[in-house]
Amino acid sequence: MTPKEIKPAAEDPKLPWIPEALNPVLATERVAPVVAEAAGWREVPGVLAARLVRHKPGRRCVIEYEFGARAGAQAGPGVFAKMRAKGADRRTQELLEELRRAGLEHGAESRVAVPRPLGSLDAWNMTFQEAAPGRLLNEMLPEPDAESRMAQVAEALAALHQSGVAPERRHNLNDELEILRTRLDDAAERAPHWRARIERVRDGCTARAARLPEVGPAGLHRDFYPDQVMVDGPRTTLLDLDLYAGGDPALDVGNFSAHLAEIALRTRGDLRGYEALEGAFEARYLALAGAGHAQAIRTYRLLTLARHIQLSLILDGRAQTSEAILEACEEELG
Repeated sequence: MTPKEIKPAAEDPKLPWIPEALNPVLATERVAPVVAEAAGWREVPGVLAARLVRHKPGRRCVIEYEFGARAGAQAGPGVFAKMRAKGADRRTQELLEELRRAGLEHGAESRVAVPRPLGSLDAWNMTFQEAAPGRLLNEMLPEPDAESRMAQVAEALAALHQSGVAPERRHNLNDELEILRTRLDDAAERAPHWRARIERVRDGCTARAARLPEVGPAGLHRDFYPDQVMVDGPRTTLLDLDLYAGGDPALDVGNFSAHLAEIALRTRGDLRGYEALEGAFEARYLALAGAGHAQAIRTYRLLTLARHIQLSLILDGRAQTSEAILEACEEELG
């Protein structure tokens, strides 16, 4: 982040530890011993750099730490720290441990993993995770081999759904519809000239969702899109499991497809710009999980796309996409 972006983060009253956490000297004293113990390093390395990666005012931030070399070893791997206003997220750390025990760690038997947890620091409301190797999938979408990557990502998502790790929370269709209604009601307030159209989309989505059959719950990512996936050759790492919950696995698939469409609209000017990627992703997932999920995937894709009407009105640089998304939802609803 730029100095201009870091300044308000450093003054966030709900996250008063940010300035200290960005100080390499203080981080060496407080962060490095926690990470070294969790990673099993014999020596505690110094922190060479601390970078603010993401900041949601009053809620949370992500800091990347770079560690120096240790005796007899190269520099330690990068580590991401998540700081939350409401306290260190120990539940997600425990979840990551469970998922790794269930087979989601890179090895001879698995090419799918979740990040390795590396302890917590309650004094700064922080938890630590080892940086995953590779590149973010979002950066790879314009590349010639992106379509072949979609099968790999679908396999990784199916592995998460089939891990057998029981979620502590549930997220059902009513929860998803309540989020949609809240967002579209807000969109209607922000764009009153589209109010009638937005309300018809809201009601149409609700009616379409009512036709979905009940399914047995799987462990969902619940926020699955290309920036949540790291790809390193044949290996895939799934990021940000903070919202893990039990629900319809089609939700994750439809959410991912809708995000591909929205990204295509923003970067290529066409909602169908990544249609081939969507098709390859969904086809591979259905081959693994069963064709019976197809209807639900299309419905959840619609619900996610409809949410983006409101997101386009509140996120910088997206206002030009609002009407195209609205029109796409209207077309989908017939």
